Amino acid sequence: MSFAAGYTNVTARLASYGGGSLEFRLDNPTGLRIGSLTMPNTGGWQAWSNVSGSVSGATGEHDVYLVFKGGTSIGNINWFQFGSPPPIVWPSPWVTADLGTVGQTGSASYGDGTFTLAGSGADIEGAADAFRFAYQMAGGACELRARVMSVQNSDPWAKAGVMIRESPVAGARNAALFITPGNGVEFQWRTSTGGTTSSTVVGSVSPPRWVRLVRSEGAAFRASHSADGINWTQIGTPHHHPDE
Repeated sequence: MSFAAGYTNVTARLASYGGGSLEFRLDNPTGLRIGSLTMPNTGGWQAWSNVSGSVSGATGEHDVYLVFKGGTSIGNINWFQFGSPPPIVWPSPWVTADLGTVGQTGSASYGDGTFTLAGSGADIEGAADAFRFAYQMAGGACELRARVMSVQNSDPWAKAGVMIRESPVAGARNAALFITPGNGVEFQWRTSTGGTTSSTVVGSVSPPRWVRLVRSEGAAFRASHSADGINWTQIGTPHHHPDE
């Protein structure tokens, strides 16, 4: 193929059970590596996810070799495309940041109405949390509703979802609703700063899944999940945070 000047990224549509990596090399399978993508565990050979990464060092005409790494039966590829993406416009008033003590600096992007977050940290529970999030300020009664498309299976308790939080402090009071890759959906809450976290877990629920977290004027939190965003199943009973 002919590489145009200014190509800075590659996007591929991938599906995988075990995960691995996909390398892009020039002229032969061991030639110059111009980029690579991490293949997430999407949950099935036909459960597709678009993954993007950077490329560099390619100009002119070349044969392109795709090299899968990570063991056997790594995954499937539907298509790939080189290009130069438009600049990401972060939606106001949303803010993104790491919270607590994280192992690696996280990242976040936004496009076509979808937030994509990557982060690390010991967990989001106990007396203090560590994670990457996107947030905005809200007061009084409010509602968060989102569709969690996927959660990388880095751990059965890895979490993605929605949260209403008192402040961006690691031990702050909060209520949250998460989808996990191995333990279903979890409604959890911390009612005192630096206190313990309690939760209600419903198994056999996996992404993609809608989640909804509602705070009433009386500081009662209600959590529910849905397969279609229309018909909702409440998790447990409403939970009240004292002295809100």
